[in-house]
Amino acid sequence: MFSALFCFTRPSSSTRTTRRSHVTAGTRECVICCESRAPAAFPNGPVTAGCSHTPGACLDCLSASIRAHVDRGFSTDVPCPECPGTMSFADTQRYADAETRHRYDELCLRHMLQGDKNFVWCAAGCGNGQIHDSGATRPIVKCFSCAKNTCFVCRVPWHSGMTCREWSLSMAPTADDVPEHTKSRKAQELRASKVMIYKTTKKCPRCMCNIERNGGCIRMTCIACGCRFCWECQADLWEIGKKGDSVHRQGCSFR
Repeated sequence: MFSALFCFTRPSSSTRTTRRSHVTAGTRECVICCESRAPAAFPNGPVTAGCSHTPGACLDCLSASIRAHVDRGFSTDVPCPECPGTMSFADTQRYADAETRHRYDELCLRHMLQGDKNFVWCAAGCGNGQIHDSGATRPIVKCFSCAKNTCFVCRVPWHSGMTCREWSLSMAPTADDVPEHTKSRKAQELRASKVMIYKTTKKCPRCMCNIERNGGCIRMTCIACGCRFCWECQADLWEIGKKGDSVHRQGCSFR
């Protein structure tokens, strides 16, 4: 399934006919903005290695399409705005503006780092992540950007005064077996807060940050890492877009 990420309003057929009547000799009409442009305003070859069509989108619209995709930050696979072809890194660098090229570099780096088992996002929500070489043996991760501490194991702000097991137990609505030394007033308030989080949020399947849904569509986007997933079964929305509803997990009402 191919779904264009660059949205535009296509003019009516009468408008398009009128515009075509003003296309002068030696110019072409862009299939996206419908403006008459000189041949030099179009790509001089296929946009991607998988494109079999003559480029119909002008360079300005092609750049805008790439920018719209990178702005969403969901995937490093940038599509051709006219077909399912996927741009290579060199393609995006060739057609994107300077700011978008820089942001795409960062997006690629973030996706690459997320593949490292020791990579962890800052649970304070500053938007930064880092590789924690010590892993679970030294679970306190101090963010290089905001200096806040994250628990490598639990992927939440560091639970000072509680072990990971104690914190996990405090998350459960019926955590009666929390050790006595954690049952101070502060700990009880923390537990009440965690219980609320437990009841009203779900963890992002990629970075494990808590996400709250306040109604509307079941298509969720994590603001920390950009992961898009089904709220009900946490299946990856990009995979659903490519392969269909069978990607939804067993028991999901959308399968």
